[in-house]
Amino acid sequence: MVALCPVTMSSKDDFLFHCQLRAIAHNILLSKLTPQQAAGRDELPFTPDQLRQQFQYYPALLARSESIVTGSSFTFDFTAPKNKRIFGASRYEDTLQLRTLALRGLERRYGKGHQEALQRVEKELAIIEQLDFGAYFLITEDMVRYATTNGYPHVGRGSGANSIVAYCLGITNVCPIELNLYFERFLNPGRKTPPDFDIDFSHLHRENIFKYLFTRYGSEHTAMLGTCSTFKDRSTLREFAKIYGLDKSLIDRLISSPGELLSLNIPEVGKILRAFDRVPPDFPNQRSVHAGGVLISELPVNYYTACDLPLWAFGLHTLICTPQKRQDSKSWMY
Repeated sequence: MVALCPVTMSSKDDFLFHCQLRAIAHNILLSKLTPQQAAGRDELPFTPDQLRQQFQYYPALLARSESIVTGSSFTFDFTAPKNKRIFGASRYEDTLQLRTLALRGLERRYGKGHQEALQRVEKELAIIEQLDFGAYFLITEDMVRYATTNGYPHVGRGSGANSIVAYCLGITNVCPIELNLYFERFLNPGRKTPPDFDIDFSHLHRENIFKYLFTRYGSEHTAMLGTCSTFKDRSTLREFAKIYGLDKSLIDRLISSPGELLSLNIPEVGKILRAFDRVPPDFPNQRSVHAGGVLISELPVNYYTACDLPLWAFGLHTLICTPQKRQDSKSWMY
């Protein structure tokens, strides 16, 4: 056991603003916000002396916490790609496998003896090997082959259509030679991170694709891409006005001419405008999940970042757990 001292606000003056944001997050009136839906008023930074006073009867808990902090360090390489780097047993085998699949697809797409297509395939394979992105192409080909085997139609689009290797692997169905598309727009030697393959699947099959990827590469190495929506200009005023129960006509007037509405001496308007002034540009509003972005990492994902498990995503896992609120704390149990 260790001492736990959560910090949510920098000062007591932040508590109202915090509650306003929590009401927006729960889409309820501020007056309906319960203590369980917000942080405690005491979730503030403590000085060492205050912490010692707080845990005066449990000094061992503080000692353990301090040993964790002092014994921990953090180093991270923000430059190197963290994607899965090896698809099979080794990079050498990946190179051979990618070449075999590309040449097999070349004959299927163009027949034998198509020199222009062969030269372009060789050029692309050399760049892919130089940048060490072979596993990226093989993983995508593996996913597409699974979909094709199960009768799931797909459409590869975007700049990935510029690659003849992707065309030969069946990732895309657009001939870059016929349409005079340049591979360098998709991938070039100056690129440091893998490009995106945009592949559309029907909503009827998408969940099965996700299940395959999580099973094939392991849930510890696989995650869906998260997104974060932010507060934007006038919509921010609308969000704060809603938690105070203003009707739509007043909200529209507030957005179009806040000064005019402020002169009406409506108490809530001042609170709304003060809250609005505290929101910096691109202030985070809520987390969401990208429609189809999937990350597959070399090391387990938690080596690089924390993960969030949205409730709707429980269906992707064999073990479905029901979250229950603890009666004695604000934490969740799964």
